Amino acid sequence: MITVGHWWSGRDAHMKLLVTCPIPAEWDGRTPVGLFDFGETGLGNAQGFESLMCLNGMPYQGVDSYHAEVILPKTAVGSTLELEFDLWSGLEGGGPPRTQHHQIRQAELAWLDVATDDLYYTSWAMFDAATVLGSHDY
Repeated sequence: MITVGHWWSGRDAHMKLLVTCPIPAEWDGRTPVGLFDFGETGLGNAQGFESLMCLNGMPYQGVDSYHAEVILPKTAVGSTLELEFDLWSGLEGGGPPRTQHHQIRQAELAWLDVATDDLYYTSWAMFDAATVLGSHDY
């Protein structure tokens, strides 16, 4: 059994993770979301891991360091989903061949609080804009 904390390794290696997860009926009216951290994604050049998540047997979304949140359909609330992750260890991105090592640090379900999410990202954008603009810029 693979759990959070498990290490996986390889060079150009593939691995499948399959999990069946119930989405609680108590989440009715909410948007379920999966939160996944399976390793480090590189800065291009095939460096680091990538994966494709299939939902009930159909391709659904890529999952990597840049796409760790998966918004699941609201219709999934009260049902059981089958999630399959096709993981790829990646390559070294240039240089001598070497084995890539990754750790599964997060794999959980939550629900998205849309108002809080909007506040967070709007605040982040305003903060970033304020750090770029000069003190006399409008």
